[in-house]
Amino acid sequence: MAVLHVIGASLLLPAAAVQHVIEWHDLYDAGSEPHEEHYTVGDSVMFRWMGSENHNLMNVSKSAYTNCVENGAMLNDGRSTGQIEQVVDFPKTGEFYFLCSVGSHCNKNQKINITIDPDTTCNSAKMMYPSKDAAEAKGSMCDPPVNGSHKMGSCWILGDSHGACGGMKHDMPSPPPPAAPGDDDAPCFARGSTTACRVTRGTSAAEAFPQCFGDAPSTTAEAVLMSSLTAGDLVLASPASVTRVLLNQHVPSKSTSHFVTLHFGGGELALTPDHVLELDGEWAPAREAKAGSRLSNGRTVERVTDARSGIINPLTASGTILANGVVASVYPEWISTHMLSSKLYPLPLSACNLLTYLFPAPAQTFYDAAIEPLFDGGRATYRKYLEVVPPALVTPAIAALDGLIAAAFVLPPALVVAALAVATRGPRK
Repeated sequence: MAVLHVIGASLLLPAAAVQHVIEWHDLYDAGSEPHEEHYTVGDSVMFRWMGSENHNLMNVSKSAYTNCVENGAMLNDGRSTGQIEQVVDFPKTGEFYFLCSVGSHCNKNQKINITIDPDTTCNSAKMMYPSKDAAEAKGSMCDPPVNGSHKMGSCWILGDSHGACGGMKHDMPSPPPPAAPGDDDAPCFARGSTTACRVTRGTSAAEAFPQCFGDAPSTTAEAVLMSSLTAGDLVLASPASVTRVLLNQHVPSKSTSHFVTLHFGGGELALTPDHVLELDGEWAPAREAKAGSRLSNGRTVERVTDARSGIINPLTASGTILANGVVASVYPEWISTHMLSSKLYPLPLSACNLLTYLFPAPAQTFYDAAIEPLFDGGRATYRKYLEVVPPALVTPAIAALDGLIAAAFVLPPALVVAALAVATRGPRK
């Protein structure tokens, strides 16, 4: 492997290194922001793309990265056929710069700056917290509760052993997880690798499931990438039920996000950390998954890795969807309990849901053109407001937003854009 440009001193590799996955093609977007990641010494990164997508991978200096100059080590020229998986190891701390030198790809932000930090951070994914109070607050939310904590290095661990948490309590909405500075990732599925089972009208779940996830020929159902779904499509909500797609969020979006990838026998599923799915028979955020966790399909999680990819999130009338054969909600942690317990409003009935049922194609077009760009650009603002809504006011808040969006559907587009721009720009300083 070519020598990497390294800044910093050499450190011993930690005992538990992690391999992160970066979907290289998803970073190719003229409208995106420069990409940055922070990983830990000893970790590795797999850059993944298809040979037909016409990319390569170079390791360059900071100056070459900034100015998109093809001056560095070619790690993979991209001339292979099929899927390309280029692994880069990071045995030292420092800053590392990578870009695609094909055509104008670098100028369209197909490049990434990876900073490798010492293995001294307290990682909540490993049940390690920066303070005794933070660890014990987390322990109180476990089911059953985990009492006490102990110090390991500069971090605090749940309980008196290895920080095991049997699962989270779900009798009330959990507060959103603390975000890293500048982290406004949307709760979504990985765009390039997540499939749903699209069903022809009149086909039962029992007939569709083996066509998508078994050996039966695909005649009235097929496994398709979620990014190909649109309002009005029918999909499996679970192995035993069919639901309707209300809208598919982020279809035109070029944004990327952090994901946790759950690897299990026969497949994998990548979700954002606060996206809720069925774990060990309970609804829980993806970040709580660990080796040994049981998925809805009966498979056991073998390992959990980190990834970065494009985003997609179909909203369904049931609030759930079968993603790569696994039952998952279509909601983040802060709102999932409320939505999944709904019996009438806002699921399955609401003004917006009625419009998507009556006018599926125009509704999807309206959302893509008028709503998605504003929410995509103002994600941090609107999520900040929504996540602090008290549980007692969630339904009124949803009703107000439901009415506004439904009314906007019949208003002139220019007026809709102007009104939503004001609503998502946040308070003036």
